[in-house]
Amino acid sequence: MCGRSRVSLQPDEVLAAARVRQENWRDAEQYRPSFNVAPGFRTPVVRQHKEGDIELQTMTWGLVPSWTRQGTPLDHFRMFNARSESVEEKGVFNRLLKGHRCVVLLNGFYEWAKEHVGKQPYFIYLEGEPVMRMAGLFDAWKGEDGELLYTYTILTTDSSPRLQWLHDRMPVILRTPEDEALWLADRELSSKELATLAHPYDGDDLAWHKVSPAMGKITVQGPEACAELKQHDIASFFQRKAGGKGKAAPAARKAKRGPDAAREEQGLGSAARDTPVEGAAAGQAVPAAASGKGAKPGSRKAEGEAAPAKSPASRRKRPAPATPEAGSSNKARQAAAGRQQSIDAFLVKNSKS
Repeated sequence: MCGRSRVSLQPDEVLAAARVRQENWRDAEQYRPSFNVAPGFRTPVVRQHKEGDIELQTMTWGLVPSWTRQGTPLDHFRMFNARSESVEEKGVFNRLLKGHRCVVLLNGFYEWAKEHVGKQPYFIYLEGEPVMRMAGLFDAWKGEDGELLYTYTILTTDSSPRLQWLHDRMPVILRTPEDEALWLADRELSSKELATLAHPYDGDDLAWHKVSPAMGKITVQGPEACAELKQHDIASFFQRKAGGKGKAAPAARKAKRGPDAAREEQGLGSAARDTPVEGAAAGQAVPAAASGKGAKPGSRKAEGEAAPAKSPASRRKRPAPATPEAGSSNKARQAAAGRQQSIDAFLVKNSKS
């Protein structure tokens, strides 16, 4: 699948890639370059106009069918991909195969690999080529205000041999001008032509590298989202997510850090602020450090002398400390709520830009 991409092309690069002039770019003002694009973002796509001319248009990623009822909450995550093997059979896509095909322009896309430490994101791109072209289908939905909302979905296919280790699906990449022209042609495509265009691309220029799991946060919008992650950066990132550096510190060192550090290790502190939307390793539960302040010089505790026994009446029943499991559950709920709020706020801001 393809659920996150990079579309940081500048307007002049978009026009050059689409091979059109500025006056042939509809809704150009709605486009905002981004290194971390998710469904709900507006990006440039190439389509064929009714008169037969090629034009550029800014559309929202995540298909909203034209027959969607007005007043229904729009969910751009529901159909941001379409399986090329079944588009001829499913009515929601079949009706778009003639006259509603488009080419999505971008720099590359992200995919997550399952590794022993969690999920690791990768950035996939074409080496030596700044623009990647993907096959898409678009539709227009009329809102209650009478305005048309143009949305699109990206076609996917089986993963190529070189990318099967990463994921079992990949987007349909149109690598040649002939493939692009055939996909945009104003005529029906035969099943054979569709299968040929949807064949997994496996060229030698297909490249990838690891990126920071932090890019799973939709708020990470700069070039750091697709920057190559070096091995020492990977190790330090997951050490931070586990709550420590290298081997576990001695108990005495943990005691000096105070109760706040111990609470954070149990998931009761602010560690959730660094949890990305996707791709981060799950934090390991760490036993609670010694609670309370360090012993004062000259005290019985500091000098190793046993403290006098307390009478039963003086003993107070203290509440049981939070277990690591409870802390982890609390941390997960806080992280999930925070992520959803961040995504919703960012997409609303982006849609109004």
